[in-house]
Order: sequence, then C-alpha cells, then structure tokens
Amino acid sequence: LKFTTRDDGNDLIFSVPNSDINISMDIWAKFLGLYISEGSSRVDYKKYHYEISIAQTKKENFAYIEDVLKAMNVSYYYNSSAFCFTNKALAIYLKTLGKSFTKHIPIEMLHLPKQYLELLFEALIIGDGSRRIRDTVSQNENINYYTTSERLANQVQELILKLGYNSNITVTVPKNPRWNPKFSISRRTSQESHIQPKHIM
Repeated sequence: LKFTTRDDGNDLIFSVPNSDINISMDIWAKFLGLYISEGSSRVDYKKYHYEISIAQTKKENFAYIEDVLKAMNVSYYYNSSAFCFTNKALAIYLKTLGKSFTKHIPIEMLHLPKQYLELLFEALIIGDGSRRIRDTVSQNENINYYTTSERLANQVQELILKLGYNSNITVTVPKNPRWNPKFSISRRTSQESHIQPKHIM
C-alpha cells in the first residue's frame, strides 16, 4: 500500500492502488473499519459493474457513515439496508480484503500511528461491535467485536493491544459443521490477555 504525507505534514494520505485517488488517512481509517465490518464489493468485468456496499440499518449510525462517504467525495445512495456507491479501482482493491470468513485488515494499517488506529477501531465497533457501560461511576465500558474470520479476530486483538488495552478472544463452535466458528474479541482493562477455550453452542 502507498501512504504519503500531506504538504503541511499534518496527515497521511492513502493512495488507492492503480488509480489517482488519494484519501486522507483519518477518513480512510474510518471507511476501512466500516468496510471490514459491514462492507462488500461487487466486481463484474463483463458488465462493467463495480459497486461497494456498507450494510447498516441502525439509524443512529447513519450520520457517521454519511460523513465518511461525503468526505471521500463519492456519490452514494441508501437502498433500505446499505449505503452503496460505484468506484472501479476502489472496488477491485477492497475485493482483495476477503469475504466474511476471510476478511482482514491490511497489515500496513496496523503499523500506523495510534491516532489512526483509534479511528479504525471506532469504525470497526460501529460496524460489528457493541458497547456497554460497566461502571456508571467511572463510565468504564465493555467493548466487544464479533467476526467469523479468525484472521480478523487476531488482528483486532493486536489492534486493541496497540491501543494500550488487553483483550480476550472467545470462540464459539456451532454444532452444525457447515457453520463457521464465531469469534468475540473483548477489550479488557485488566492486566491479562488470553484466548478462552472453544465451547459448543
């Protein structure tokens, strides 16, 4: 991946491969988090169709998603279940990040400064995460992320560690062998970090 620095030195720029599209890294980190959690890309070379979708039905998240898409200067629409737009170069690139069971974060993103990792994590949680106030006095939160991709689960745990927290991964193995295991990654404030044993639903 190609990252460059703005002329004023205040921000990184992500350059979409095989295109002249440049996106501010703070916006790209947010979009990537949304896409990894709730996104999909359709690439049809024969029909010249290159569509990107961000699934979302929770209205409280609409403004966040729309702000990101507007900052990317894309023409999008909402189809009652997802925000969609077309872009050939971006759709082809995003396709390389896998489908639901193989989704992953580009390795280079995990080596960025903390400010971008925080934006990435926040967007991931908006997509496939949950928050719950654990202590009403301190306002400490229980934050969990859910995925069926083992690779992504490990990367989210790495991301949490780089943000200064510990975490644990719980693996749920369904009885039906045709179903994939589900991974729950919890952000912890305690000192230990571990992977819990698998259990059967």
